[in-house]
Amino acid sequence: MGNFFTSTQIYNNENVKSKEFIDMFCEAMKKEGYVTCDSDESERDYILRFADNCKWVTITSESYEQGNQTALSDTGRIAKMLKTSCVNTRVIDSDCAVMEMYGKSGKKANTLIVGDADEYFGDDTLKPSEKAWKPFLAEGMTWEQLCNILSNSKGYTFVEDCLSVLAPIIGMDDSNILFSAEDAEEGDKQTVFLGFKKAEAKEKKLTFISAFKLVFGKMLEPMGYKYLKKGKYPYFVKVINNEILHIISYRHVSSSTVGHKAMEIHGGAISLYRREIDLTDEPTYFLPQIHSYYNGEYNKLAVDLIRYECNMSDNESLIKDMKRAAELVKEFILYNIENIVDIDSYVKYAKRFYFIDTDLCELNEYENNPREDYNESYLLVLTHDTDDGIKRMEDYIAGRLEGMPVGMHNEFAGKIKEAAQNARLHRIAIRDRLINDKELFKRVEEIVQKNRANNLEMLKGYGIIND
Repeated sequence: MGNFFTSTQIYNNENVKSKEFIDMFCEAMKKEGYVTCDSDESERDYILRFADNCKWVTITSESYEQGNQTALSDTGRIAKMLKTSCVNTRVIDSDCAVMEMYGKSGKKANTLIVGDADEYFGDDTLKPSEKAWKPFLAEGMTWEQLCNILSNSKGYTFVEDCLSVLAPIIGMDDSNILFSAEDAEEGDKQTVFLGFKKAEAKEKKLTFISAFKLVFGKMLEPMGYKYLKKGKYPYFVKVINNEILHIISYRHVSSSTVGHKAMEIHGGAISLYRREIDLTDEPTYFLPQIHSYYNGEYNKLAVDLIRYECNMSDNESLIKDMKRAAELVKEFILYNIENIVDIDSYVKYAKRFYFIDTDLCELNEYENNPREDYNESYLLVLTHDTDDGIKRMEDYIAGRLEGMPVGMHNEFAGKIKEAAQNARLHRIAIRDRLINDKELFKRVEEIVQKNRANNLEMLKGYGIIND
């Protein structure tokens, strides 16, 4: 499946610098009855992204969801508000893109169709207007070049690649034309986050993320957690003894109820001894989902744990549902990780929820394979682990054989058991050799301590710990 996203390019017709442009934008919003505010109070959130030597400024928002008309209506409104031209670019499944230009009146001036759009719009797509687009051609570029790119745009596997080629023809930045809210990162000097609220607003309309931050912050921050939002995914992080992290996060999933938003809650403990910790990454890559901590029958509660729904109709309903989510996190995640405070307690926890005891590999494989970034198995060496791994092996074999037809069971059971036994013995041999060989043990210590030092620097960069 390809990408779906939308963004808008604002033509900086006065060619002012970024600070002046931001002031001009805020002043125009003020005339429409909106004033700047913190993100937790905002009713309209925008992300502006600038590019050097480019007269187009990208604007996007977390509210610009797939197929959302907010982006289109905003494009026309902003064009009229700033008395300029704006182009909304909507990518559909990476197959095609629709570029709709709005003029100073706020009305649509013309549309460009890029890529293979026959499935979506049929054969009779409109031809671009030279009158509408030619004034924006970059210096040295011609109308013929633009038309030639459009004519050959069906040949691109991903329409994003064609957009990157087309953008410079009309003076846009080849990267910013693909920019969406999920790409925004705080700390990027070219990116500016703006929040607005109505000047006379009596009650702010909470967004999902602001409700999460408000409710979970009230529960977690007194426990020592700090809130971090560097990318698409929000995290509450607690550092313990500069070697263990307790983390609570979520990712959005599709909702089954109109007017609701749903999340998949993730959380748990990880160690700073793994090679990489990326707190801008999706939490599914390194944190258990909340239902992993739940051992019961598949009932209504289990369904809630898999996909938790929040009613977005009003602030009261949203806060009520978010508080219930916080209680579930307290009951199932915090209860299981509150005593994970050192390597010994962490190893016991990790054997249950991660693959720490099946990830053991030779030193050269670990050091040269980027797939080992989340591997923490060398903690088994540091703690002189003596677990024979038989239970894990038996559980693995049972899982492989479960539901297998009798004929296949008889045919493959022996092979599966033999392979699992060989793998178990191989891992134990590696572990014992690394424990008993003084030079190898020293090398393991150096590796994990280097990992820890690097991850502590990362946490300083995020502002989670101080120098």
